[in-house]
Amino acid sequence: MNKTSTKTASRKTPFFTKKIPIAWFITTSLVAIISLSIDIGCGLSNGGKNGGTKYSAPLSVAAAQAPQNTLGFGFTNPVISCGGPIKEIRPFKNEIQQAINKIINEGTATQISVSFRSLNNGYGFGVNTDEIFRPASLLKVPTMIAYLKMAEDSPAILDKKMLFSKAMDISIPNSIPNPLTPGQSYTIRELIDRMIVNSDNDAALMLVNGIDEKAIDKTYTIFGLNVPKVLRPDQDFSSVSDFVRIFRILYNASYLNKDMSDYALNVLSRAYFTDGIVAGVGSGTPVAHKYGEWYFNGVYQLHDCGIVYVQGNPYIVAIMTKGKEVRKLAGAIRQLSAVIYSHVQINLES
Repeated sequence: MNKTSTKTASRKTPFFTKKIPIAWFITTSLVAIISLSIDIGCGLSNGGKNGGTKYSAPLSVAAAQAPQNTLGFGFTNPVISCGGPIKEIRPFKNEIQQAINKIINEGTATQISVSFRSLNNGYGFGVNTDEIFRPASLLKVPTMIAYLKMAEDSPAILDKKMLFSKAMDISIPNSIPNPLTPGQSYTIRELIDRMIVNSDNDAALMLVNGIDEKAIDKTYTIFGLNVPKVLRPDQDFSSVSDFVRIFRILYNASYLNKDMSDYALNVLSRAYFTDGIVAGVGSGTPVAHKYGEWYFNGVYQLHDCGIVYVQGNPYIVAIMTKGKEVRKLAGAIRQLSAVIYSHVQINLES
């Protein structure tokens, strides 16, 4: 394993590393935090699966048009009523708390945070939601959103081509199937697809370098993400609540319009990481999600956040973890996902 770096990082420093904590990515100056007393997930409407770790699955590059939705339903519901406070389901929360305690006591993980929200009725809960983590590749989601926001006014931007000259610093692993080929040009659409579906770090860096940083700063600010101006490899700064909010806004088409929100969730539904949330739900259940992985000073972080499209009761779940072995962390996420999915199924049948 390569040595970790203790240097700080600025905007154009790679950030989406999976194992080596060379902090990167654009950062935001959250100069004007949106008043979150207004429920952004429901109040800004403009009009309105399934994922494997880096150990598996080939990449399916997007076609020249939007990805085809072959699942027979829409990924968004702009008219959903979700205003007001979360109605907590205390027995359900206690069940998850007990499962977390068991996982930690067994040594599978050292820290776990979970947030759940039903998209039908607003019921939900959080466990250890004040704990913060390094989001790592989860920040690829707002990068995609920033591009899709521009594409609302200028759709041709998605077909703009960018030349890939060389891979990122070789000290940063990008161990994925079908990586970018130096000397080949890719459309923005293809790069978004690779960045999300395969969690491709090279594609992410190209997209970050190809956009005005103010566009991503704006996305961070609107979504309430507090990404530090200068990043240290030991610095954690996001919670499960941050990413529940992002997926809720996508589901409600509250920031992107309905077509672009559906586009984003369609891409996320093809994420190749299947060892976390996806592994805990019923076979064939669509999941639009993104994972993130980080490593520093002997501690792994593994996170998985997204929407599980259970027929009759879709829900958002975000799970963030820390521990000594990344595969054990994937198992912990799978266990918690299975408990949540089972509870939702039982309540649908009762």
